[in-house]
Amino acid sequence: MTKTYYHVTPVTHSAGVVIPRGSYLKDADTDAAYVKDDPNQEFLRERIRLKHYPEKPSRFKASFVFERLEDATFFRDNLRQGHRIYRVRFLNSCAEVHRVCYTAWKSDHHNIEQQAHDFWSSPSNYSSNSEVFAESDLVVESEA
Repeated sequence: MTKTYYHVTPVTHSAGVVIPRGSYLKDADTDAAYVKDDPNQEFLRERIRLKHYPEKPSRFKASFVFERLEDATFFRDNLRQGHRIYRVRFLNSCAEVHRVCYTAWKSDHHNIEQQAHDFWSSPSNYSSNSEVFAESDLVVESEA
């Protein structure tokens, strides 16, 4: 059975629409941007992933979802007001997923590289604010 997730987006979609993966930072110059401006350490995390955890999905080539409607609603209400929530599934149901707590990342962490390793190597042990991402397009099932 295919797992249903929840996706938050400002775009209006119909059932059956395929949302392409990889829209997050898709236009970024991954070779230059981390040196100039990386306030959320996305490029640092990607460098650590490529070097030490290449089996994990790239955030730059992924789709982001929530496993629980409550988490999607919290995210929308607190960080993406006015966006819509859709029930979705990964088009590639076999895609490797990675689960993290999106509020656990701290830009002022005392050891940012260790935090990046923890981001990729440690299983998420948070009961809320968890996001899941995978290198797969999404298929819209319905509006939540």
